[in-house]
Amino acid sequence: MEEARRAQIVQCTIEIIASMGYAQASLATIAERAGISKGVISYHFAGKDELIAQVYTSVMTKVTQLVLPTVAAQSRAAGKLRAYIEGSIAFIAGHGQEAVALLEIWNGLRTSTGQQVLDARTYEPGLEF
Repeated sequence: MEEARRAQIVQCTIEIIASMGYAQASLATIAERAGISKGVISYHFAGKDELIAQVYTSVMTKVTQLVLPTVAAQSRAAGKLRAYIEGSIAFIAGHGQEAVALLEIWNGLRTSTGQQVLDARTYEPGLEF
């Protein structure tokens, strides 16, 4: 039950970020979309930062699971690059909300000095090729 609730919150967060933007993705808005209270989100996540980190990890895990097996199957650099580009485009085509949410997080999550916190290189597993 807890895993299902966490997954629901993550999915609602993806939907809110994709439709409204990262800046508008408040815990109250996410809770409203999920049909729960903010307290339920706080029970499952320590705060918005932890929730956003889980969304990021969830989407990047899905990307790597869908794209990297094809990349790894290629023996030459040109084939790996082609597989990566084609796989990334296929991911975007098939997972539009997740792709938009990921870009919103990359662009919206900043340090107090305005530095970008995350990008594709932040999620290392499988991207070393």
